[in-house]
Amino acid sequence: MPELGGGDARADTPAPVPYPAACRPQAWSAAAAIALMTALTGLEPDVPAGRRLLLRPTGTLPVGALTVTGLTLAGEQLDVAMGTDGRIASVRAPARLIVEEHTAPRS
Repeated sequence: MPELGGGDARADTPAPVPYPAACRPQAWSAAAAIALMTALTGLEPDVPAGRRLLLRPTGTLPVGALTVTGLTLAGEQLDVAMGTDGRIASVRAPARLIVEEHTAPRS
């Protein structure tokens, strides 16, 4: 998405158009969804070592229950579901990778 849409009349342009001076797309906005998903799930892939590490967040997820599906890891699909309490509900990962779930102490 561009950072800014142009304000042309609907008769001139029937669909939104990028504003010429806008930076499009901005690199930080393109990576924001990946950074957020990584922070919420604690996902740390380590394919060369033959494992995938999941770190559970330290508390209730601010977004509620979270399901991430369709990620590609080691050429196969990875799905992770977490409850509102931040605990891993289910994981579907490539069979050749070891899934490690680390739980952080609750305060």
